[in-house]
Amino acid sequence: MTQTTARKAAGWLGEVSGAVADFGTFLPLVIGVLAVRGFDGTGVLTGFGLFALAVALVYRRPIPIQPMKAVAALTYRHPMGFHDGPNIEWVPQAYFVDNANTVATKSYVLFGFRAGYEVSKDVSMFVDLRNLANTKYIASSSVAATATDSSSLFEPGTGRSVFVGLRAAW
Repeated sequence: MTQTTARKAAGWLGEVSGAVADFGTFLPLVIGVLAVRGFDGTGVLTGFGLFALAVALVYRRPIPIQPMKAVAALTYRHPMGFHDGPNIEWVPQAYFVDNANTVATKSYVLFGFRAGYEVSKDVSMFVDLRNLANTKYIASSSVAATATDSSSLFEPGTGRSVFVGLRAAW
């Protein structure tokens, strides 16, 4: 195999990998939402698919500022009203912040824990511990046509933090 052929094969394999990368995070969460909420999956999945195809055909490159992100939580609810459980926010791969696709963010994982008590059907309180490992990460970014060394595109994420709240419904 020549270097040119190997380079083309590597580029093609990268494209295939990118095309199915969301399956590991996107599909399990969407399937869970569809199952729990009873939504029709046809509209959700068709919409995502058509949007991805349109972007590929029009721009011939990935969408800048479109991170693949998974957020999941596991909660235990005690019959007495207490609930607690860990949560995770995961951005498994970098995403571009400019239309030229020259500057990208970095991947990250954040771990948290949430606990609370349901006082009544309409009132509950909680404590939410976020970014327990105090990970430094890029929370959001701006987009530029072409990024340079002087471009201010990245906004840092919040460090370890604690939120306390009260939820009331009426």
